[in-house]
Amino acid sequence: MSNQIFVGSLLWSVADEDLVNFFSSYGEIDNGQVIMDRESACSHGLGFITFTSEEAALKSDGAELQNHEIRVNATEQKSSSPAGQINKRYEGQGHY
Repeated sequence: MSNQIFVGSLLWSVADEDLVNFFSSYGEIDNGQVIMDRESACSHGLGFITFTSEEAALKSDGAELQNHEIRVNATEQKSSSPAGQINKRYEGQGHY
């Protein structure tokens, strides 16, 4: 498991500091970010919180932030693979 969580179903009014302040009651926060649209600067209604430890990561699923129920899921660590490595699943199958 990761110490980072995905937070969904956020209200558009939730800012980075709101997210960090809310989740700090569940554990020490390393980083928090609400994902914003590049062009409109409006919230996408989702964000990420990184705790300093894994224990706090999923404690808050179903909690209410600004009178709205939020969804919390653990993020998965991406495995590192060398750049340019061929995907073995498709090798030799004629896929381009």
